[in-house]
Amino acid sequence: MGEKLLKAPESDEAREYVFKSLLKEITDSGFSQEAAGAVLRSFALALGWNIQAADKGNGGPNTLQSHSDQDSGAPWGGEERVPSGGSGVAPGNSGMPNLNAGAPAGGKTGKILLAVFIAGIIALLPLIGLAPDMSNEPAALPVQPAAEKSAHSEKKAADKPVKPPGKSAADSVSKSAAAASLRAAYAYKQAGEYFDFGRYPQRADGKERPITWLVLRRYSDCLLVISKFGLDAKPYNERYCDVTWSDCTLRRWLNGEFLQKAFNESEQSLIKISSLPNNASPSTEDPVFLLSIDEAKRLFSDNEKRMAKPTAYAIKNGAHADKYNGSAMWWLRSHVESGCLANHVDYGGCISRGISVNIDDVTVRPAFRISLKNQ
Repeated sequence: MGEKLLKAPESDEAREYVFKSLLKEITDSGFSQEAAGAVLRSFALALGWNIQAADKGNGGPNTLQSHSDQDSGAPWGGEERVPSGGSGVAPGNSGMPNLNAGAPAGGKTGKILLAVFIAGIIALLPLIGLAPDMSNEPAALPVQPAAEKSAHSEKKAADKPVKPPGKSAADSVSKSAAAASLRAAYAYKQAGEYFDFGRYPQRADGKERPITWLVLRRYSDCLLVISKFGLDAKPYNERYCDVTWSDCTLRRWLNGEFLQKAFNESEQSLIKISSLPNNASPSTEDPVFLLSIDEAKRLFSDNEKRMAKPTAYAIKNGAHADKYNGSAMWWLRSHVESGCLANHVDYGGCISRGISVNIDDVTVRPAFRISLKNQ
């Protein structure tokens, strides 16, 4: 290709023929027609040609003119070209290297210089977006710049939901120590004894005080306890209907609002989940619950032991206290199968046949199993 350019004739028709033949050779080598045209234009300008290109539907140049038409007045390869040993700059192209400088046209040195020039242009093609036509080759995956990749990774990390930090060893030790300290208050308690655990409003002004619990039975791994007093006044179910323990609103309140209000996290960790049988209704698993009829009979020795007084806070919320002994009614979880009734313990400690589930002056004596071992 170097010889064809260096020996190209001066007429426009001859130049156009040479240009098109070189264009075909380059495109046959795998370059796009656009890339080949850009290379040949660079070569021609370097060799002193003035190029005017117009498309004829195939994207290629169709007219070539010598710089002699505009710049130097001499044809390409004519007398005004720099002779051997000259400055090495082509006329009409200030700063453009003359590939024939120092060697006759078609000489070995000129071919070498032209080959070097061609290699440089080809190396620059990818940088100007004129890469060879590789339409038949599989596309390479784009390489993401390191800075962009880092920013993208940071954005993905920011988009991910933030997870709460895991429990540290120090947190675990602290909570274990708190649980051990709490267990020390009741670890040696026997049935019939009392201890304080948790806090709940008990005065009329709503001020929280420690809750006192009665141990009903001691097991190898836990204590079954019930509050000494009726802590609050609530209906078994807010709506008058046929309802069981598994569906009543009192169960939801005990294991929701009451549990969260009365016990902190360390205290809650000591309360065991109890599997509870219920008459004519599905068994449930609850941290906090009410005693059943059977449990109320077995765990108290007589009616007097079952009697319980309400707190001032419970009375303020509607609990009724007997005018003779000061005791209040309290709910059991067992319901009456033949109506909208639930069982309870009356003022004298007797187990009743049942009252309407929506009565709201009956007190609540929560019960639960508290662990004697590490959870």
